Amino acid sequence: MTRDERSIEKLRALCLAFPDANEKISHGEPTWKAGKGKVFAMLDNHHHGAKHLSVWLPMPPGMQQTLLDADPVRFFRPPYVGPAGWIAVVLD
Repeated sequence: MTRDERSIEKLRALCLAFPDANEKISHGEPTWKAGKGKVFAMLDNHHHGAKHLSVWLPMPPGMQQTLLDADPVRFFRPPYVGPAGWIAVVLD
């Protein structure tokens, strides 16, 4: 098993440990929702040539910039959902 595969399995286990969590494939990547509700995590497995294996997470207002300022190597603004306040966390 590769390093990326191990990271994905660890992320999957963490996400599925939440109550009523389920996994679906969306845009070719694993995506986790709580019950029938909103998405709470999306995997980016080098999708469209991305540099990093990462997970995208929705954040409350203001938190995205706080994380970007705190550690710009670990966190980045993801495409598509970044303008809505989501944060990407580098897993590799």
